[in-house]
Amino acid sequence: MKRFYQFLGSILLTSLVAFAMEALAQVYPTQQLSIGAADVDGTSTAAYSIVSNDIDSTGIASAYQEHSFELESEYTTTGNWTFLLPNTENEYVQISYKNNSKTFTIEPISNKDQYQKDSNGNIVGIVKCSVYNNGVEHTAEYSVTFEFKPVITNIVIKQIIPQSNGQMSDIYFDVYYAGTNRLEMSIEREYSVATRNSFIEEPSIAHIKATDIYNSVYSWIRIIASNEYGTAVKTLEVSPEGNVATLDGDITKIQNYRIFADAEITVVSPSGNVLYRGHDLNEFKKLHTGLYLIISKDKNGKTRSKKCFF
Repeated sequence: MKRFYQFLGSILLTSLVAFAMEALAQVYPTQQLSIGAADVDGTSTAAYSIVSNDIDSTGIASAYQEHSFELESEYTTTGNWTFLLPNTENEYVQISYKNNSKTFTIEPISNKDQYQKDSNGNIVGIVKCSVYNNGVEHTAEYSVTFEFKPVITNIVIKQIIPQSNGQMSDIYFDVYYAGTNRLEMSIEREYSVATRNSFIEEPSIAHIKATDIYNSVYSWIRIIASNEYGTAVKTLEVSPEGNVATLDGDITKIQNYRIFADAEITVVSPSGNVLYRGHDLNEFKKLHTGLYLIISKDKNGKTRSKKCFF
């Protein structure tokens, strides 16, 4: 009989605990809406989501720049924000926060050695936003992969000054960058395989003068920032009319559009010797490696050129 009463008591206790938990859940309900790497572009149809205007759908961002986020919801306009990074023990710790706001901005990461890195040397952080709707807490998350390769944030052209000979100009410009303490500059021009290289030891904002830029042909000024994590490249393309365009990437990729389709092709060596004339550049590439000047001519006699590494 004693065991029967013990068994009956156990059943009653279990029922009371379950009833109490159900009652608490009705008083303090919580709903988690997590938006991770798969939904990092903010395209989720969830009622609460986080979007960023300066981070693309890959979720990869520069650790050297600040980044802004915004809460999207049809139910509320503000939330409580938190930014988290993993410490060296891989435990996420709060870095910054902001309450009662629609937007949230995180600062560049300093002291990167204090945080856990993945196999690529990146730090994966989390931006959270918690909101309350009718007593229910909803939490959206946005995963960000911070990379530490250098970044060139802007190039500002200051002056273009013609030289007295009328054939060349000097270009003055400022380069804003982070992730390294120096830049490399490489200057090339159309119809020439020669390259002028120099280094600029001026951190953060480099004030640069590119000299002897020919006025009669295209010229390309490559700005290269490198560190142990990678390389960033921007190219200034200077037209014969004196217009300067800032382009992302290396000159080899940028100049691809400068070869006519179905054109007569001439390949010139660095020493100026003509090595090939024809219509199939692949024939030449099978037998040669190195840097060459490729000149193409269309049926109207118009020419274009680019430099190629085979």
